[in-house]
Amino acid sequence: MHNADGSGRFPANTEEAVTEKLALLEQIESLAREQAALAGSLADPEKAAGFDRLSAKRRRCMERIDDIDQYLTRNMANTAAEVEITSKMKKILEHIQEVDKRTRTAISNERAGIKSQIADLSRRKNGMLAYNTNILARKSMIVDKSR
Repeated sequence: MHNADGSGRFPANTEEAVTEKLALLEQIESLAREQAALAGSLADPEKAAGFDRLSAKRRRCMERIDDIDQYLTRNMANTAAEVEITSKMKKILEHIQEVDKRTRTAISNERAGIKSQIADLSRRKNGMLAYNTNILARKSMIVDKSR
C-alpha cells in the first residue's frame, strides 16, 4: 500500500485508515471540481494537459483507496466514529458523481461545438475553393478575349 504522497506506509488502525480514506475522497472531490472547471476548454492544449494531470492524481488517490479498502475489509470493527466517517464518505462520493456528470456534459458540449466549427470551416473552405475557381475562370476568359 502506498500513501497518496507515496510514503508506502500501512494505516496504524482502522480509524486511521478510514480517516485517510475520507481525506483522499475529499482530495478527489477537489480534483473533480478542478477538472470540471477545465472541462469546457479542453481544445486549449495547456488546459487539456492540466485535465490529464488531474486525472492522473485522481487515479493515484483511487489506487490508495483500493489499498485502504482491502485493509478495512480485513480489519473493520464498525465503531461509531467509523460509521460516521463512512456516512461522510458516501456524501462525498455522491457529490463527486454529480460533479463528474457535469464535467462529462461540458466535455460533450465542447465536443459538439468543435465538431460544428470543423463542419463550418469545411464549408468555408469549399466556398473559398469555388470562389477561387470562379476567379481563375474569369481571369482566363479575360486573357482569352484580349488575344
